[in-house]
Amino acid sequence: MHCHEQLRFNLFDLNNRLYRTHPIKAIASIQADQLNHRPVFIHPDIEVISKLDLEIETDGLNQAHHRQNSMWQTVGKIALSILVTELILGI
Repeated sequence: MHCHEQLRFNLFDLNNRLYRTHPIKAIASIQADQLNHRPVFIHPDIEVISKLDLEIETDGLNQAHHRQNSMWQTVGKIALSILVTELILGI
């Protein structure tokens, strides 16, 4: 599910859950999902992928996750402050 969130716009076949995307983007989306995993690459083309490109893509996705988490934390704090204000004022 976490990987699907990153690759949902690259879905090629819904029934078979196939995605059409660049290998760097696919690997970076899995590495940036913040779940514990161990990278094991079995396809021979993976060896030629630049580690720098992979790090750049992964860092970009991590920053996007951080921005999204910060936004939702801000929304939660605003909602909580509204509820506390209503409780205090008795609205």
